[in-house]
Parts: sequence; structure tokens; C-alpha cells
Amino acid sequence: MPAAQSSFPHLPARPTVARSRLTSQILAATTRHPVTVIVAPAGFGKTAIAALVAHGSAKPCCWLALDQLAEPERWPALAAALRATPEAGLLIVDAIDSLPAPTEQAWRDAGVEGTARAHLLLATRTTAALPMLEQWRARGQLAVFDAPQLRPTAAEWQRAFGRNDNSRLGCEGWWGLRLAGDSVAAQIEWLRRVFLPSLSPDLANVLGAQALEPAASPVALGGWLGIGAVRVALAQHALNLDGAPLEACRAGAALGETLAAAWCLHEPALAARFVEAAFADALALRDAPRAIRLAQASGKPEHCARLLDELGWLILLGPRRDLLGDLLSGLSPQAARQTAMRLLRAAWWVELERAPVEAERILRADQLEGPQADAIQARCKLMFDDAEGAARLAESALAGLADRDAPEALLAAAALGYARLELGQPMRAIPLLRDVVSAARRDSFANLELDGLHVLARSLQEHGDYQGLTETLRQAQAHIAQSRLANETAAQSLARLALLDAHEQLQTPAPMLQPPADSDLFAFAWLVARAREALLTGRIGDAMMLGEQLDSRLLASFCSTKWRLEAAYVGIWIAGLRGDVERLRSYAGDASLPTPDAGLHAWTGAVHRAAAALLRHQAWPAPQLQALIDALAQRGLRRLHATAKLIAALSDPAGDMRLLGDWLHAAVSNGRLMDALWLAPCLSDPLARWLRHPAAVQDAAVRAGAMALFARLQPPVAESPRISPAGRPADLTEREWQVLQLIGQQFSNEQIAVTLHVSLPTVKTHINRLYAKLDIGTRAEAMQRARALQASTAVPPA
Repeated sequence: MPAAQSSFPHLPARPTVARSRLTSQILAATTRHPVTVIVAPAGFGKTAIAALVAHGSAKPCCWLALDQLAEPERWPALAAALRATPEAGLLIVDAIDSLPAPTEQAWRDAGVEGTARAHLLLATRTTAALPMLEQWRARGQLAVFDAPQLRPTAAEWQRAFGRNDNSRLGCEGWWGLRLAGDSVAAQIEWLRRVFLPSLSPDLANVLGAQALEPAASPVALGGWLGIGAVRVALAQHALNLDGAPLEACRAGAALGETLAAAWCLHEPALAARFVEAAFADALALRDAPRAIRLAQASGKPEHCARLLDELGWLILLGPRRDLLGDLLSGLSPQAARQTAMRLLRAAWWVELERAPVEAERILRADQLEGPQADAIQARCKLMFDDAEGAARLAESALAGLADRDAPEALLAAAALGYARLELGQPMRAIPLLRDVVSAARRDSFANLELDGLHVLARSLQEHGDYQGLTETLRQAQAHIAQSRLANETAAQSLARLALLDAHEQLQTPAPMLQPPADSDLFAFAWLVARAREALLTGRIGDAMMLGEQLDSRLLASFCSTKWRLEAAYVGIWIAGLRGDVERLRSYAGDASLPTPDAGLHAWTGAVHRAAAALLRHQAWPAPQLQALIDALAQRGLRRLHATAKLIAALSDPAGDMRLLGDWLHAAVSNGRLMDALWLAPCLSDPLARWLRHPAAVQDAAVRAGAMALFARLQPPVAESPRISPAGRPADLTEREWQVLQLIGQQFSNEQIAVTLHVSLPTVKTHINRLYAKLDIGTRAEAMQRARALQASTAVPPA
């Protein structure tokens, strides 16, 4: 039996996926019927099922794979196998349809007529190879298992692959592919060697072309394949009837890529022509995702260069921007040195890698100039906190770009909007940023839209447009969820901004995104938010510990000016509650105003200095505060303007209730009251006076909000005195510390005298002395100081 020696009588390896239901049915059929036929198109796992039957049969079993033999050897091999199969044994013949000229006489010559010696299990793609089929059926000798019976059940699919992909889209035609091996190479080889050759040329070519261009119309496919739309439609119809492989291809991108790769190997010349035509069409339509896929399928560096030359900036901002680095690396050395490619490389460094130093190095080394270079440099300048330089370069880029909707123009516009915010011009930034967000949404530039929403939200916050801010944050949250951009820098910044806005409304919700690990670069900003929340909830001891961590990180690593200012706000808050005069002196600095062309950070710092000076009872002169208020109003920095007005109201020794009333009306109306707690040591007494003022009764809503705020500023009333020696400031005597603690618990002078068993004049003497030592001016401030000192000595929670 030399002809069949290579495949008979050795059995194939046992398949890894067991199909016990179908295997049992076929085993039972081979016992009852002399001939059992498995008939289904390629891809239904006929070979795998036959192998399972071979390993599960109790009969002596022989195996013959005809497609593994040369064509002249196949009939002799079948005859030899029939003779060699033991009596009542089972002969399994795979790929019976590969027999040449399968006439009825040829079957008789091979010895099939006398099937009583052995039972046959025949696997075939078509019954045309079995001319004796009807005779076997008429004699009751035949059992047939066709494609619907071979189709795996949902349970089998789930058990085999851990999920149920056997949907109405028809994954049944791909069962054989999924059993061909775990590796993509094995699947491609099976498709190229077995599946595609089993189809007619039109079916194979349409299936492969559809895998490369799944959204193409029959007209387009027919034109690129050179066969016309009618033949394409007929082929698609036939494929959908034959195990639904076309629909399965549409259902899964991974299967589509595998099939496309196999077709390119199966018909390399036709596939190359098809890719060339489809690639040109994608470039003409400026369809970057399609063009990327086709350029990668072609494997030609010239396609990659043409793609980047025509659509490189679209790719930089588009949904497949993650592939830009690979595309740039795939260029030939000559193409990589071209000016357009070097500009794209620089843009890739700053936009995707966040490495402005590398981007500027390329621009300098290659002496790259022009509007695109200016747009890239503008983005770099923003990362270096150079808003003035960024604005100048962005304006230059926009002046040099004729198409304001071009991707590089949108980048320049986004940079200009950001620069204007940093320059303290939110009113000029907002309309520009709204246009950027709208254009990015139109063109599906998800990352640019997110960046634009972040800067727009900040601009609206600084401008005091809280209704617009709320709507922008809502849009940003929906965009982050839809685009899966939660790990992007802008998404983290938006989450912190939303948390800050909630804190300004005296709310402490959970953040919209999970904060990063402590080792992350952005953990510092989240640490500021945690300290701010601790202060809002009265956990002053926790806030002090977090403040110490912030101080350590500020000394150990670089932090942007914006983050330093956010940390300073928290530091001033803690120092004011503790009465830390030295720390407040360091925050207060001098009473100078920024220069007229100063940016947002300089004006924020000026407000911080004025607040620190107020808390240490060295308030800025009224003319200086008024100049600060006027400058902030002129620039449209309404958020800082409101804070400066509160500082001025609390700095007025004459106690003018008009300024405080104006601030209260605005703050209660928009719900932003955090500055009241920030300046709480100086607010309680003026707020109590305002509530007694006739102006307080004019607006019931404002009065109610002011009363709720006043109640929040008061320490809780103690049912019994709590006096502890712990936490006593070094310059206070033990008795003065006891008096201060009782003031913090809202005891009157008379109650303190009774509690400490001393006279009323003695209590007043102690109060005057401790006021002088701690630089305290009012009883409300003494309450706040006592509460802060006692909280700082409390044992923190585990």
C-alpha cells in the first residue's frame, strides 16, 4: 500500500475542542449505516469532526486524507484503504471531493460495491463526488450530516471560546477557521490553502475584497476588481447562502483582517491592483482610517509616504492617531527626511508623546519654518508656561494657513484659545474655543475635542459663566465615556475641574474619574483636591497632614505654576485657621499689583497675597484693593473679581455693608461659597453685622443663604466643656489655653468664669492677653482658631 503510506492508517491528532453531541450522533450513524456522509462547505470543521469520530470509535479505524496526496495517487490510495480496513471496521476518508473524475464505475473499480466488510465515513464539500449517493439512500445504507447539523450550538461555542459568537450573523461558516489553530498565521494558512481555493474565483475575490473594504458598495468593488457590480452582487448572494462567511467577516474586524491577508497571498496580482485603486479612492475622499488600512495591506513604503503627505495631519488628530508613530517609522530613509515628514514627526512628539523638548529639537535641527511649524511651537510653548509666546506663534500660524478648517489650523486655534486664557483673557478665549470644539466634533477629532472642552471649561469658570461651565462639564463627561478617553491628560484635568466646581458649591462628591496612583505625575493635583475636601468637611487635622505632603512634593519635584497656586490656596486656608502668622507672612509677600500685561497666574497670585494679608490682619490699603478689583473686572476674570470683592469687604475698617452685600448676593445666587470658608476667620463678625443690617431683609433668598453660611461658620455647641492640655501653643499659659478652648465651644465669658471657678474680670484679662499673643481681633476669629488648634492635635483615623 505504498500510495497511501503517508496518511493511512495513521490517525490525526485529537482536536482540542470536543463536540460530544455531534460526535455521538455520527458514531451512532456509522454503526447503523454502511455509509455516513458529512457534507458542508469549507470552514464547517468537517475534518475536525471526523477526527473526533476516529478517536471516539470503538471499532478498528483507518484514516485517509485524500487532499494530502498527489492527484494520480488518490484512487489507488482509496482502493488500498478499502482493502486494508478490518472487517466491520471504520474507514474515514477526508476530502472525498478531491477525487479526479468520480464516476460510478471508478467507485466500483476501487471496491466500494462491497461495503459490508467495513463502514465508510466520507467528508466532502459537495455530493457531486458521490455518484452512488442515491443508490445508498434507496437501499437504506446512507446517513447524511449537512451544514445545519454541523453548525455549533451556542453552548458549544461558549465552551470552546469563552463567549457566544454564534449569532445570526453566521459564525458557523468559520468554525473550521477557529479550529485551525490559535495563531493568526495558522488561520491565514488555512484560508489560503483550503478555504479560498474551495470557492469559485468570483466568490473568493469578492470575499477577500470585501474583507479589505467592508463598507464598499458592489459598484465600487466591481470596478476595483474589474468584474462589474452584477457579478459582485451575485457572489455576495451566494456567499451569504453558503455558511454566511461574508456576514461573519463583517461581524469581526479580526476575522476580516485575517481573511484579507489570506486573499492577498491567494491572488497577489489582483489584490495589489485592487489595493492600489481603493487606496487612491480613500485618499481622494480623505478617508484616513481606510487609507491607513489599505496602505498597511499593500506593505509598500511609497504608499505610506503618500498617505502621510496627503493625510498626515488628519491622522494626527483622528481616531487612528495611535498608528502615526508606526507609519512614520515605516518610511524609507529618503522619505523620512522630507520637510512634511519631519514636521509630522515633531507634531507627533508634542501631541501624542507630550515631549515638547523633542519637538523643538527637530524644528531647530532642520530649521523648519512656516505656519505648521508655528502651530507646533505654539503647542510647545504652552507646555513651558509661555502663554505670550504661544499666542504670538498661534496667531502667526493662523495668518499663514488659508484653510481655517485644516487640522493644523484647528491645532493653532486651540493653542491660541489656551494662550488667551493663560494671559487672563477668558472673554477672548471662549468664542475661539467653542469653534474648536465644534469643528473637532464635526471631524471626529476626539482628543482635540477633549482638550478644547477642558480649556473651554476653565475659561468659563474664570469668566464666572457657571451655567456654561455646567453644560460644558456635562458634555465633557459624556464625551469621555463615549470615546473611552479616561486616561488622557485632559480627561483627568476635567475631572479635577468638575471636583473644584463642586467644592466651590460646598459639595464633596466622588470624582468622575478614578484618581491616579500616588507615583503618577498628576497625583499632586489630586492631592490638592483631597486637602481641599478635608477642609470643607472640617477635617483640619487631615488637611494639615495633606498640606505637609504638598510642601514636600513642591520641594522635591517640578510643578506647574497653576498647580503651585492651587496648593497655595490650600496652604493659606490652613494657615488662616491655625493662625500661623509666619506662614501667612510668606504667602502675603508685598502688596504690589501685577503689570498690566500680566497673565492669569499673576492675577491669581495677587488675590492670594491680598487674602493672606487680610488673614494676618495686615489688609491691603483700600485704593490698592480697588485697583485690583477694577483690573480683574476689565479682564473679565469674574471668579477672581468676586474673591477680591470679598477681601475688600472684609478689609473695610468702617464696616461698609454694601460690599459684603454685593458679594453675598452674587455668591448665594450662583452657589459658589467656598471663599467664605477660605476667609472664615475674618468673616463671622462682618456676616453677623450684615444679617442685622436693614439691607439683609430686601432679598429673602440671599438672607436665607447668608444665615446658612453663618451657621456653618460657627463651631458646634458643646453640651459640656471639653478641655485638654494637648495642643497648647507655646506662648499661651495653661489657663489662657483653657479659656481659648471654651471660647471655641461657644461659652460666654460668664460661663467660662463659672466653669474655671474664676472671676469675670479674670476671664476678660486672659482673653485680652491671648488675643494679643495670637494676633486675634474678634471672638469669631478666636472660635475659628480654637477649633483649628484642637483639630490639629486630634488623632487621625486609621
